[in-house]
Amino acid sequence: MAIVAGLLAVAMVCMASRRRSLYRCRGCVSIRHESLWQLRVWGVPPLPLSRVRDEVRLSHVARNLMPRSHRHDWVMGGRSVHHVLGLVLGLSASGRDVRNEFTWEYERNAEFRAYVQARIDAGDLAVDDLAEVVLLPTMDQEPDNQSPAARLRDRLLDAYFESTADPIHGHGGVH
Repeated sequence: MAIVAGLLAVAMVCMASRRRSLYRCRGCVSIRHESLWQLRVWGVPPLPLSRVRDEVRLSHVARNLMPRSHRHDWVMGGRSVHHVLGLVLGLSASGRDVRNEFTWEYERNAEFRAYVQARIDAGDLAVDDLAEVVLLPTMDQEPDNQSPAARLRDRLLDAYFESTADPIHGHGGVH
């Protein structure tokens, strides 16, 4: 009996895995991680061993530019399954990136965020206008270059990179 229990315990450890899913909000580009421990046996649907753990990391766009009433619209960004010993059993990158040129730069570049905030503080730019810019097509979709939001995006990015231009090397600072 002890041998069977020991073998069962070893089998449970060897078949336990953690499924991790990544989602991004289509509107504010915040990130949501969902993870679940499960028992995986070939040919049988996975058996949950834990409750789903949900963790949301608000983006700079969400914290600084979106209204408090914003409701997340989550889009699958990818999924992976990790064996208990740390091995990746499977990876699905079926999701897509919901960021456009503006949100990508805003999320990764503190100087650009400061530049945008300075324009807002000076009254040159309204947060409401940026809501339209945030929702422009993503970088992997057909670009929108004609709408007022697209023209505002282009003016903001161009003015920022011109203001950070390196006169010796002829390009902006950190890209």
